[in-house]
Amino acid sequence: MPGRLPALGAHGLPVAFDWEIIRSLSQLLAKGLLSVSPAGPFVACTTTLKTLERIPPEYRADWDRLLAAKAMHLRFVPPGWASGAIRRSRAAEFADVLLAIGGGEGIEHLATEFLRRARPVVPLDLNVAGSSGDGAGGSGRLLREFLGASNPPYVLRDGSSPNSVLSRLALKERLMKPKDVAAHIAVILDQLRAPRAFFVRLLADSDPNFAAVEAYFRKVVDPSVADLGYEKFEMGSTPSRDAWMNQEIFRNLGECSIAVVDITSLRFNCGIELGFALGRNKKIILSAMDGTRPPFDVDKWKMHFWKDPADPKERARFLDHWGLVRNRDPVAD
Repeated sequence: MPGRLPALGAHGLPVAFDWEIIRSLSQLLAKGLLSVSPAGPFVACTTTLKTLERIPPEYRADWDRLLAAKAMHLRFVPPGWASGAIRRSRAAEFADVLLAIGGGEGIEHLATEFLRRARPVVPLDLNVAGSSGDGAGGSGRLLREFLGASNPPYVLRDGSSPNSVLSRLALKERLMKPKDVAAHIAVILDQLRAPRAFFVRLLADSDPNFAAVEAYFRKVVDPSVADLGYEKFEMGSTPSRDAWMNQEIFRNLGECSIAVVDITSLRFNCGIELGFALGRNKKIILSAMDGTRPPFDVDKWKMHFWKDPADPKERARFLDHWGLVRNRDPVAD
């Protein structure tokens, strides 16, 4: 977030709209049209202490309202590390889709960060130049590249190419009302694949704890993850596209939005996958059956210990834990 008022264009409206987004979200929250869910805050902001000291007075009340409602998560970059590239890289770790509007080098770099993480990018072909006048065309160039590519950068929920729906965003030569543009965007977002939750868990049915772990995932984790808007990936139950199991595991773990890691029975392979997720700065929900003694290092983490998967209260406890740790900063930053 820039710590200054946005410059105004010839039309009298801001040429950059970071703070207008904050104001709009604040107003929706005040009207009860937005609320904080167990999935966590709906605003994540990568910032610095210097920026916080320069919040425009006109937007201070909106900023404070979002913080007071725990609707905004702040993540600070280290002093002296305030470059735009670092902020964009950090920001890409929070979001599951990028809606790109105009811009220049910043938008182009941010799109690269999202695609590198297998997150979809939805670019609008609108002539809204970047504040520095740099880049090779911003979101308009991205849209043209996507539509001209033989292999799409990602697929939709049904496995098809996004090109037909993305073509609706070629708006440069069309005069459309803002509400019609918003309707097109909503249709596209609805067709995107849900963010993926990767399950790391005991899968050996010969283990005496297998039945309890299976019941825990089916009765507690599965419905909770679905309610939060995630699509699950679990080895053995999700269709595979890779020839080798290890390749399938680490590709999907690297592309997931969050990992649900259960270390019941302390399986060595689960530890490897947990370490991989930590190294890739993944959001992690860590759990184990009550009575499990976590190994050194892992025992310092806030964990969810579950007891009886058949108890209806287990889902509420799981969701409470999710809300507590959903946006904690990565360990291997």
